Amino acid sequence: MLLDDMHALSEATQALKSLVDRLPQAFEQTADVLEMLASQDRITIEQSDPQTEAATTAAELRAVTAGTEKLAKDLSHPASALFLPTAIAEVERQAQRDFTANHPAAEPPCDADGNRRTT
Repeated sequence: MLLDDMHALSEATQALKSLVDRLPQAFEQTADVLEMLASQDRITIEQSDPQTEAATTAAELRAVTAGTEKLAKDLSHPASALFLPTAIAEVERQAQRDFTANHPAAEPPCDADGNRRTT
């Protein structure tokens, strides 16, 4: 039973690593598309400047990239699954820090349980 659990954990860790490995590129591409759409005036935001908000969001996506790269590195080590909550907590801490720095008067888009807030 223990060997089956370890095998399942290994497979799950490898699948997670495969997904996490793609995040930095996905964040970069999303940031690039946001900036392109903003430069073409194809983004509309109520009560705010679309270009400024797109630039801020793109910068935040690029900032989170470092955390996802660390998470991918942690997952590449055999015992890293044991430390995964620490790596995820660090990514969450960095995202919260960056959001608060760029939007000091705003509430995060999700509550403490990760549920999207409605306005």
